[in-house]
Amino acid sequence: MRGRPNTAICGKDLGWSSISTLTCQTLEHVEVTVIHATLEAGHTAILEPCTAEQACTVILHLGTIDRFELHARGGVLWGGRRTPGFVSVIAGPQAFSVKTSHRLEALILRIPRLSLLRIAPELPATRKQNHQEATDSYDPVGHGLGLALLPAFRIAAESRPRSTTHLVRAMCYHFASKCAWARDKSADAGRRGLAPWQALTAENLLERGDLQVREVAEACQLSARHFARLFRVTFQRSPHTFLVERRVDGLKRLLLSTDVSLADAAVQLGFADQASMSRSFRQVVGTSPGAWRTSQRHRPKSTPSP
Repeated sequence: MRGRPNTAICGKDLGWSSISTLTCQTLEHVEVTVIHATLEAGHTAILEPCTAEQACTVILHLGTIDRFELHARGGVLWGGRRTPGFVSVIAGPQAFSVKTSHRLEALILRIPRLSLLRIAPELPATRKQNHQEATDSYDPVGHGLGLALLPAFRIAAESRPRSTTHLVRAMCYHFASKCAWARDKSADAGRRGLAPWQALTAENLLERGDLQVREVAEACQLSARHFARLFRVTFQRSPHTFLVERRVDGLKRLLLSTDVSLADAAVQLGFADQASMSRSFRQVVGTSPGAWRTSQRHRPKSTPSP
């Protein structure tokens, strides 16, 4: 699990009674945060708008509420009774406010735009859906994933089992598969960056590790300079930094799963030499590859509290 938080979704300063978070990287190497939030009866809280990198907000209800209201642009977008397992999905670049008749307990997460584009690149969205800002439905699978994830919020970040990351990713991709209607809205929100097909092309080619940035830019039908600018808007990092982070992620997996030497690892992952690999690893992780491998192998195993 990653410790660095992404853009805030909600917080006590926005009216929420309590929050706790889990953050990890998706397979697209973008951060997704799940928030366990509560809101006391009769209170109102704010949900921050999605950023250009985020497609939609998902609220998984964990309790029964006689009246749940979602407000946008000064009016009630929709409202009604909610029971455990109901999922509210909200798209659009504006902020929303939430009001509840009873104590609200929910898991809230943002679906990354790249994850949505990968899971639902060709799923059709009806004309009616293209004008939607929110949907609401019962989701037993999503509810089961949420309940399985709840114990992890009671465990210190450094002691959480690795299965926590897989659960967060499973929730993200499960909900993304149900949000094809939000795909076009998310693309509009990120139009200042790479187009969806360009972002996926760039990600796939850079992960190969054997192409220069100018070659990736050509595949995206852009000049190298324009590509670098749009890439930074989409991924919040330069193409070079993106490539280094991918190689470091690959090095982590290699160090944990094999006894390969650092020199051989550098060759396998495309670094110039071991010294270059160590510098890049320290820049991203904050320690040397050898020290990180030792610390991970001696990491105590913990089980969730009952």
